[in-house]
This record gives sequence, C-alpha cells and structure tokens, in this order.
Amino acid sequence: MQDAAAIGEVCLSRGWEHSLVVGYSLPAMTTVETIETHATSTDHLDYTNRILDLLEDDGPTPFVDVCAAFDAPVFARAVLQRLLWERQVSVDLNAPLEDWSLVALPG
Repeated sequence: MQDAAAIGEVCLSRGWEHSLVVGYSLPAMTTVETIETHATSTDHLDYTNRILDLLEDDGPTPFVDVCAAFDAPVFARAVLQRLLWERQVSVDLNAPLEDWSLVALPG
C-alpha cells in the first residue's frame, strides 16, 4: 500500500488525477498479457472469417479445437489470440487461457 500512496503523492504534486484500481484477478491479467502479444498479428492465410464462421456454427469451442481445424494450427492460434484482443471472440477471464478454454462469439 506504500507504493500506492507514493504514486498518489507524485500524481498530486504534478496536478494529475489518478485512481487506484484493485481486484483484478491474476488469470485475467495473464490472459490479457498473453493475447496482447498477438494484437498486431496479420492474417496472411485469411483465417479470421473462417474462425468466426466456425464459432458461429459450432458455438463455444475449446481453444485447441479451433486451432486444430486449420492447416497451420500455430498460425490459427495467433489469429485467434488477435481476435480475442479485438473482442471479436470472447473467453472467460476468470481462468487462465489454456488449450481447453472455451472461446465463443461475444454475447
């Protein structure tokens, strides 16, 4: 808590408004950090629409099964992580992102 107080003092001295946010669960932050690494991945194989169509047809699907449906599963993994980052696909942030995590279209 001393770090938060020190940061608050620095912000106050600079005239900056600030907020302290607590309670983010470790799994959520780990997942966000993981998918952020692929936030700018390009889709040279045009997997984006095929992934979205697969999820529309099949509903919630384990992450690994979505990737396995493609000729280049490692590339599909990067595209799927970008889609998670862009919020075109959703995942439960209460658990770490793993192969058996269910991914789905939002809503």
